[in-house]
Amino acid sequence: MQFSDRPIFILGAHKSGTSLLRNLLDGHSALFAAPIEMHFPYCMGLPSMYPRRRQLVPGEPGKQACIQRMETVVREYDTSGDERADSFLPGRFDLAALVDHLQRNLSEAVNGEALFSYTRALVSSLGMAEPQGERHLLEKSVDNIEHAYWLKGLFPKARFLFIVRDPHANLISFRKFIERGGHFPSLVQPVRTLELAFHHAALYERTLPDLHVLRYEDLLTDPQATMERVCLFLDIPWEDGLLQPTSMGEAWAGNSTTGQAMKGVSAARLSGWRKELLPVEAGLIARSSLGALMPRFGYAPLFMKGFWRMAKGEDLRTYLRNRLYRLFADGT
Repeated sequence: MQFSDRPIFILGAHKSGTSLLRNLLDGHSALFAAPIEMHFPYCMGLPSMYPRRRQLVPGEPGKQACIQRMETVVREYDTSGDERADSFLPGRFDLAALVDHLQRNLSEAVNGEALFSYTRALVSSLGMAEPQGERHLLEKSVDNIEHAYWLKGLFPKARFLFIVRDPHANLISFRKFIERGGHFPSLVQPVRTLELAFHHAALYERTLPDLHVLRYEDLLTDPQATMERVCLFLDIPWEDGLLQPTSMGEAWAGNSTTGQAMKGVSAARLSGWRKELLPVEAGLIARSSLGALMPRFGYAPLFMKGFWRMAKGEDLRTYLRNRLYRLFADGT
């Protein structure tokens, strides 16, 4: 499988629409969409402040350390039972084949070519037939948010798609994603994640070449026009399959926290979050840097009474963390 020197990276926070965007592009004949979040910066040993992929100390350099981290990433998918993850592929990977392919093909001088070797190893481990002809690699990982400049340095012709979503809706989806057993979760990590995403979206919009920012809401309300703009930016032709999300060529049922299977792109549930938003969530968004950053992308903070009221299922420790957010944010 041949890859062009113009990979495409999708940037965005958890539950912001990155998986939907990737899977709408999955079937395009000019692209090869990596079926999982490859976490390439992590595999290359880069430190990260992204809350759910936090790695403060750089990883060991060198081929063997990179292979070990790549195997770790793929093993997480191979053993995961979470159907709400960006990809649900338990038991689908041949990890021995992955490592063998990497040992034979990954260069000792680990560089940008490692991304393509890693992708080919993924294809081999899944038993997939390699697509014919040259393709643009399409990859999305949440920790790409912090490392776009580094990726641009490795791949000067790379293009970036940054998708944002109304922080209120995004926070609710995030809260449902991490909620367990009816216990209301700490919102420190989700809010910090959204702050990081919007900070970088505003920064990259002004300073990163070859970037296109799109809104999740526009993707759902006018998918054809939104995807046509994406095609124009990526310099690829329009194809009718761009309105039907797939994963590895098969229909994709989605990873919504509602548990409902996706049947094409629809705006039917787009405003449902307004009935679910809690005062503490609205208050955290308004009080954090999101309150100042979100208007840049067409969103407005909401103000609700009851910020100090305890939420259902929220214990005292979680209550204190959520109300005193700023004290805990730097420790996420």
